[in-house]
Amino acid sequence: FFFFFFLLLFLCISISFLIDASVIPSESMIRCIVRKHQLTFVNRRKLKLLAAGLATFLFSLLLLQQNTPQLCTPNQHSNQLYFESDISYKDRIKLQSNILYAGQMKHLVPDYFNTREGYNESWLDSIPLIREPPDFAPTECADNMVYPESTSTVSVVMHYHNELLSLLLRSIYTTLRAIPPHNLYELILIDDGSNFTALPELRVIQSLVSNFTIPVHFYRFEDNRGLVYCRVFGAQRAGGDNILILDSHVEIPSGFLPPLLNITDHNYKAIAAPVFDFMYGFEGIYDHHDGLGLGFDIYFTWTFVFGPKGPEPWRTPGIMGGAFLVTKRRLEEIEYFGRGMIGWGGENIELSIKNWICGGEIFMVPCSRCHHFASTRKPADHGSRIKPANPSQNVDTVVKTFWNDREYEEYLRQRGHEEANEEAVASNKELLRKLKC
Repeated sequence: FFFFFFLLLFLCISISFLIDASVIPSESMIRCIVRKHQLTFVNRRKLKLLAAGLATFLFSLLLLQQNTPQLCTPNQHSNQLYFESDISYKDRIKLQSNILYAGQMKHLVPDYFNTREGYNESWLDSIPLIREPPDFAPTECADNMVYPESTSTVSVVMHYHNELLSLLLRSIYTTLRAIPPHNLYELILIDDGSNFTALPELRVIQSLVSNFTIPVHFYRFEDNRGLVYCRVFGAQRAGGDNILILDSHVEIPSGFLPPLLNITDHNYKAIAAPVFDFMYGFEGIYDHHDGLGLGFDIYFTWTFVFGPKGPEPWRTPGIMGGAFLVTKRRLEEIEYFGRGMIGWGGENIELSIKNWICGGEIFMVPCSRCHHFASTRKPADHGSRIKPANPSQNVDTVVKTFWNDREYEEYLRQRGHEEANEEAVASNKELLRKLKC
């Protein structure tokens, strides 16, 4: 702005000087002699203005040069990440600026933007896309826990539907940054029918990630397929030794991956889950869950089970589903998860039970953390056209697959009606027999 302002000022003074120089009264003129030759007559006052304008122009040009971001190679700029090309780095810097400005505008209309997707959007947009979030891991993790360097590769599978742009970008960038380059096999990113009319800013994602220097596979469905379908779709196409499945509204701190790989490298049948540090986005308050794992009763109501506090991994009945690492070999062996399910919900419990009864394990890993931004809305409320709007049918299918007849009858008395997918139940039971679970 200052550069063009002073350039315009300089040009105006120069034009004024050229137009008026020939009609200046003689008494206000001085004769300038250079090398004994008469050159011209100039007005002393306009000469001073011209000199001041020229000095200001040169000064503003210097300021512009000092403040202009320079493109660089990854080794030339500490902020450029190993998976960014010069083009994608430049795009990130520009997006960060645009998001910050959008956050300031959203602050003017909080009643709309704080209810649209269940987040305090102006506050979330004000957070840098890449930062070092608070570390809630036990202090022993940094002091005493040393993990052998793993050569296993990881495919990141992330899907999104109508996600807030700043949350999605933060999820992508912090996840990739937390994975050592020699471990990262690919990023599989799935747009599950996002509404570009309501959220046109999401159009930039495909072009942005396509300029990364790592393998990226981007898929977009025109219609909304649901969480279960997208995660299985991505996992089936993954080529890494391990598959990291993540929500699209997380922030991953450094040191996230080695504790998880240490579990799956020792036992390919194990599922490793980080501890969730929930961020409730309207006040920026964290709620961390050390020593808590996911359990469930006969009615599949979630309950928390208590484990030991400290740095050591411990076994838990289930995973929450928003972040976990599992080997590709294990998923192929148990034929993935979510068979016959639609939308979202229940797939994490089905995977947990199936992995346990078929000879596997599930670990909570306190030294691996996942910061999860909690929305006040459920996934089915985010513009999803998948019905039903709650996971009751999926849960009915899981219960009928694993519970015996007496337990299922007790469950139905509590539920009052049945929505189980009978075809999926029969297929799941046949798989359990084949695997001798």
